[in-house]
Amino acid sequence: MTVQAYGGANTTPVTAAVSSAPAPGQAAVETGFGELDGTPAAVQRASPTVNTLADTCKPEDPAAKLDAVVAGLLTNKSTTDWNKVKAFLTAVVPWPASSNDAGWVNIHWSFTDKDGVRTPPKAGRAFKDISDFMGFVAWALPRPDRVKDMYFCTSMQRDTKGLHKGKMRASKLASAALALRSIWIDVDVKPEDPKCYPDRQTAWQAIHAFIKTVGLPVPSAVVNSGGGLHIYWINNIDMTPKEWHSYAQGLKNLLLSNNILADAGLTTDAARILRIPGTFNHKPKYTTARPVELVDIPLHIYPFATQLAFLQQSAGPVIAPTVQATEHSIWADGPDFDEASFKAAPAWTFEEPGLNAGIDKNEDFKVDPRPIFAKTGCKFYRDALGKGGAGHDNNLWNIAVLGSTFMENGNDIAHKISSGHREYTEADTQALYDRKVAERVAGKIGYPFCSTIKGYGCSSCATCP
Repeated sequence: MTVQAYGGANTTPVTAAVSSAPAPGQAAVETGFGELDGTPAAVQRASPTVNTLADTCKPEDPAAKLDAVVAGLLTNKSTTDWNKVKAFLTAVVPWPASSNDAGWVNIHWSFTDKDGVRTPPKAGRAFKDISDFMGFVAWALPRPDRVKDMYFCTSMQRDTKGLHKGKMRASKLASAALALRSIWIDVDVKPEDPKCYPDRQTAWQAIHAFIKTVGLPVPSAVVNSGGGLHIYWINNIDMTPKEWHSYAQGLKNLLLSNNILADAGLTTDAARILRIPGTFNHKPKYTTARPVELVDIPLHIYPFATQLAFLQQSAGPVIAPTVQATEHSIWADGPDFDEASFKAAPAWTFEEPGLNAGIDKNEDFKVDPRPIFAKTGCKFYRDALGKGGAGHDNNLWNIAVLGSTFMENGNDIAHKISSGHREYTEADTQALYDRKVAERVAGKIGYPFCSTIKGYGCSSCATCP
């Protein structure tokens, strides 16, 4: 590929401390980071010293070879520079200043269930300290039978699910995000899917052209996810969710208007999980696990308020996220909870011609999902939640995901009601959700009628109140 320089006035990074996270320790221990061919892991510092300066302010190297690096990944061995990975993870998400300060940074992972099927990333641990976070990665990497794909949550989360065997379990909700540091683009590469790029070279060329066209600076970091590219821009200060959303929504709007084949909905998800560099992508369609690698470029930190302020002009109105107490409160005690456990009244009445009575097509209008899943609510959605959508054909799946776009925390709900399919993938469900959101915003589609759901063969509708 031809290497191109980034032009424009927005290309000057600043020198900034990566994070206020506690300083790493110096104990030398066995870390468990080994080669893919079985070579024993070398003994190294468990918490290596990291250069906390994000950039030297030297002029950009026009021959940074970013194109070549992106195209030349997926080697047979992982050549991870763990100092750089740690610096990236310290910078890309806010960290509590101390163990006594509010907030948690999560690792989430998939695993193989008792039937031998790889699960979605359900399990999770919450951390206050980057060294503890990296220590878990070191422990998990040699144990793919217990921990497969590993992800970090892109926001510092307010809540946890409490202790389990002395370890803090992670909780993840967009409405429980305390702060964020970065915006990102998630680009999938799928040769068989016309909605995605056929290879990394084509994907990078499209992203490179997009960056130049809209005037974005050099990315802070690029990660090869094993199946695509994650491109990040990192702020030099923490952002509240509302502040962050103004930049993220602007980036999403530009992606859509420039026809970039990215999962644009992921760009505005304040509780998005993305793969951790140095780990592996274990998707079943891959014959061997693929390394997730941090592209070797300088870690640029930017003052968003001056260098990325133009994104806010593309964002539109910013709606403060709905505050929700905990993740548990959405689903109470599961799909068999009693409606009396809810304090909130139904957001609308369940009157024919359908559940769409009183529901606006405006993207910013969202309803409380709890009455929908209550015993006197919609049996179609109750069954979808209880079974993860198992047994639904493509029509019913489309309708179920469409309805979730009108609900608070709809992005998470779409995955919960789809995860029961053995063919479920996070990317496919996210793509469907994003498409339905776009159709809704364009005014082309509304909340599904009861008659429509029943007409597509939902047997639960016969006994639904």
